[in-house]
Amino acid sequence: MRCDWSAPACAPFAMLSGVVLVALVDVLGRTLIAPAQVPAGLMVSLIEAPYLAWLLWRSRV
Repeated sequence: MRCDWSAPACAPFAMLSGVVLVALVDVLGRTLIAPAQVPAGLMVSLIEAPYLAWLLWRSRV
């Protein structure tokens, strides 16, 4: 999602989306493999790496 407003207007949206993302991957990491836990950082990187690659690819076109 792209924010076309100024930086102060985008900051609350960015903070809220970051909190939601980390909370979601934390819950997924705890429930994916029930007795063990997957670190939240690993889950975030698995989700965000393809998105970052897509953003980099799109910016070169």
